[in-house]
Amino acid sequence: MITPAATAPELTARGYKLILRTTGLDSDQGPTAAKYILDKVKPQRIAVVHDKQQYAKVWPVRCRMA
Repeated sequence: MITPAATAPELTARGYKLILRTTGLDSDQGPTAAKYILDKVKPQRIAVVHDKQQYAKVWPVRCRMA
């Protein structure tokens, strides 16, 4: 299977023999975006609003580390 949009890590945990992703995992996108914002944008203040899904779980932790 080739998927251009599936970002959930659970997809590859199902045991399929061959899955090709063209985008990163949710668990990687959040930390990468947070690092970019903190390192490059360097905001004085930020607010994090999330729905406790995989993608958003890292944001509060990463922001507290800054």
